[in-house]
Amino acid sequence: MAGVDLSREMLTVLLEKAGGRAPFPLVVGDATRLPFRDGAFGAALACHVLHLVGDLDRALAELVRVVRPEGLLLLDLGAFGSVMTEEWWRDARNVFADAAGIERRRHGQDLRLRVEDVMGTRGASVRLLDPIVDHTRTAPEEWIARLEEGLYSFTWAATEEQRRRGADAVRVMVRDRIGSTTEVVDVARTIRWLAVDLPA
Repeated sequence: MAGVDLSREMLTVLLEKAGGRAPFPLVVGDATRLPFRDGAFGAALACHVLHLVGDLDRALAELVRVVRPEGLLLLDLGAFGSVMTEEWWRDARNVFADAAGIERRRHGQDLRLRVEDVMGTRGASVRLLDPIVDHTRTAPEEWIARLEEGLYSFTWAATEEQRRRGADAVRVMVRDRIGSTTEVVDVARTIRWLAVDLPA
């Protein structure tokens, strides 16, 4: 197993979470020019990253190149791949974008269709895997703070002032809906993966 990320900072976060030691080889690299030989792996995993890559077709071609024939690609396509079942959180992203004056890109379904098209031309089959539901308990303020900090890619176009304005609007909405932004609540998130079976 090997890990690749364009961001040295994100690899540092992985190292911190792993207790200071790399759990497998890590490379600072570009998804459109992977630093591995052809057919080096039996499978590849792209988790919540393809919506951030400028040249999706090239990134997909690179995944196919480094995975041997009859291998498997597992793809989480960002917004398509992970959906909050709580109505307040689904609405919060739109409230944030409106108040911040930014456009909220809806890329998940478009990415899925593009992946299916590109992989179909390569003779691969694409399967939507059964959903995985992740249950957690958290305070809405934790999610709102992430919006305000600019953690999510759709917030990157906003200035600090716009993010603050958007987060304040979300706080008002959440208080109206569930009464508090700081009270811990149950949250369920549905995660969807695409499996791509490569041809022989």
